[in-house]
Amino acid sequence: MTWLLWKEYRQNRLIVLFLALLMVVPSVAIAVIHVTEDAKDRLWTSPEEAVAMAVFYALAFSQVVLALIGGLAIAGERADRSAEFQAYLPIPRWKIFTAKLFLALYLAAIIWLPTGVLFCILRWEPRFALSNPCESLRSMFAGLPYIAITGLTFFCVGWLFSSLTSSPTLAVFAGLLTPLVLSIGIGVGSEVVGLARMSDELIKFSFLAIYPSLSPICFLLGSWLFLRRVEP
Repeated sequence: MTWLLWKEYRQNRLIVLFLALLMVVPSVAIAVIHVTEDAKDRLWTSPEEAVAMAVFYALAFSQVVLALIGGLAIAGERADRSAEFQAYLPIPRWKIFTAKLFLALYLAAIIWLPTGVLFCILRWEPRFALSNPCESLRSMFAGLPYIAITGLTFFCVGWLFSSLTSSPTLAVFAGLLTPLVLSIGIGVGSEVVGLARMSDELIKFSFLAIYPSLSPICFLLGSWLFLRRVEP
């Protein structure tokens, strides 16, 4: 099992480095703006708000990594032919599946645990609490559930397509585009049927009801296809 975990890390180490980049760049950018821009030109009024905004953008951008790891998990091995080599080894299919899932959970923990702790400290710790956050930060706090649902959809749809195809590019783009396409479709459909005023509510409903239902279906179906597949 240790060998499998190490193999998954080596195959996806560029994604791990990309995640580190996505986590760091927003903080550096906002720190530069905080130092160089006048206070009246900033979107925040205190260092605490600047930190919260940097954490939010790092969290939002990092969801792309979940689409990458989901789309490359299975299709990536077929593309580089390592799945064929692995098929000849006496390794149970469920162990390979567990190693892939562990890496995905590990990356999700890297994304959410530090940012979650920072948000909790900034929001409720008396010494740092944002007692009266600016409007942009209030919108950010309200948008956290939607970010989580989008990241989950990225991964699960990418995982399903990764189990169906040998093209990691197709699987990754399927994960990234599915929430966008569905949201646009719901918005356009609501206007066609005369519910344009309700388009925003319908899109919110899709995030809170459709996507959380779609994600586990895609993950379970992709897992079933991978575990039952005989050939690599």
